[in-house]
Amino acid sequence: MKNLLFLILAFSLNATAAKIGTVETSGILFKDTITIESFNDPTIDGVACHVTSPDRALSFEDQTNASIACRQVKKTITGDFQKPAKNIFRKAKSFFFKTMTVDRFYDQENDTLVYIAYTKKLKGDNASHSISTVPLYLAR
Repeated sequence: MKNLLFLILAFSLNATAAKIGTVETSGILFKDTITIESFNDPTIDGVACHVTSPDRALSFEDQTNASIACRQVKKTITGDFQKPAKNIFRKAKSFFFKTMTVDRFYDQENDTLVYIAYTKKLKGDNASHSISTVPLYLAR
């Protein structure tokens, strides 16, 4: 019950995504797909990210794969770069407790925002991940 309340709270705090499109990847009658979604960083104005994730037909659990690309979409980027942001985007990947998550970090030495997309499970393999960077020297 405690985990369920945590998931409900976490999903209510993240960025809202817009579905951009879907690609069919396999299957004859029931097709597996890859969904492309877009979201704006909720605390940094001027950065948008696109994530892809596989969706399995007739399955309660999707693969753990994650892919992300983030870019500057406004002339200037504003916000609190110094503070890491956890769970800026989350998407359920199974019926029970498996989610794709996006976190943001600031690389001060290179003046760059670093976004990481990864899938969290309660147990098992959590190795699937992808990163994207947004250099800030262009945005100031």
